[in-house]
Amino acid sequence: MKKNKTTLNLAAVAASTLALTGLSAHAATVWNVNIGSEDLAGYQGAATENAAAGSTWNAVTSAASTTLDDSTGDNSAGVTIAMTPTAGHAVNFGITTQTEGDLIFDSWMKDDGNNAAYSATFGGLSTAAGTTYDLVVYSGWYWGPEGVHTSQSAGTGLAGTFVINSLGMSDGVGNVFSGGGLGEDTNSADVAGNTNYARFNGLTPDGSGNITFDFNLGGDLDAPINGFQLIETVPEPSTTALLGLGGLALILRRRK
Repeated sequence: MKKNKTTLNLAAVAASTLALTGLSAHAATVWNVNIGSEDLAGYQGAATENAAAGSTWNAVTSAASTTLDDSTGDNSAGVTIAMTPTAGHAVNFGITTQTEGDLIFDSWMKDDGNNAAYSATFGGLSTAAGTTYDLVVYSGWYWGPEGVHTSQSAGTGLAGTFVINSLGMSDGVGNVFSGGGLGEDTNSADVAGNTNYARFNGLTPDGSGNITFDFNLGGDLDAPINGFQLIETVPEPSTTALLGLGGLALILRRRK
């Protein structure tokens, strides 16, 4: 009984510490990117992360490297985004005349040849131990469903090739791809319809602080992308303290 009391008391202290500090297990910084159009100041809509009114969104309208503001408007972290097309091609940016649907799907970027790959690189990322990133990729196409083949070529966390918005799409040579449950729909009432975003969790930058995603890997597809949300998660000191208390509880239990 005595050892149980000790263990339970330490667990109670840990829970009380978390409640008193008001800290969550992770602190998150979010960079919101609207491709091809204006800064969506205060945008909520389809955004799956940091959807509070007043959040800062970055308007990215060229392939050149752009330094991003985070959701609070701060760009001191130096996080960047840049697009790299296949040699001899370009990344095109545009806006539709669409009057229905969510604002984030009104503008886009895609390759200029309908079958050439291009990449998006997030740079200036932290390489500190324990820091990881989640990436939300939005891909909804005004002129019909497109299957965006997606893989990772810099950093780690995503293995294999995934397809976003893959409603019966193929690679042009008979191979029909499936999102494998990865793709999700911003319209919860249309779960049987097109998927239009995917979230890739637990990504780690390479040694240079880069995460690169490649789009449209083969097939006669446009690979349209509408926007991104990059979420940095860093373990807080409170998390370390709680882990330490948990370890102490185990030690004391073994000694009793």
